[in-house]
Amino acid sequence: MSFGFFPAPGAGALSIEEILKAALGPGVSLGSVALRTLTEALGEVGAVLRFEGDDSSHPSDLCLEGSRFPWEVEAAVREVEALLEGHDNLWGVQLDAGHPFYPVFWDFAFVFTHGAEAGVLIGSSSD
Repeated sequence: MSFGFFPAPGAGALSIEEILKAALGPGVSLGSVALRTLTEALGEVGAVLRFEGDDSSHPSDLCLEGSRFPWEVEAAVREVEALLEGHDNLWGVQLDAGHPFYPVFWDFAFVFTHGAEAGVLIGSSSD
């Protein structure tokens, strides 16, 4: 899994695509966008972290069945909540180009603003 927070200082008043470019560089291209509530975003993060896969592609059974796994998922969701808490705007986005990671199994991306500040939070899983 890969997670990244990409700040876009002073970009809070810019468009979503401009925030993405400020945070990730000029090669990023926005696919889709949808307004999200904090609850929706946290639910999405928790769901992908619990991804069990299928017979041919899945996380390690030792990880999924480990006693620490539920605690680690909740800790990660709490960290995301702390980062996004108090946002003015929050969008779930899909990137067409310029993704900083290589998503294979799942990914999420959120753009958020807080006053004059903005940021992008991305997570993905690959093999």
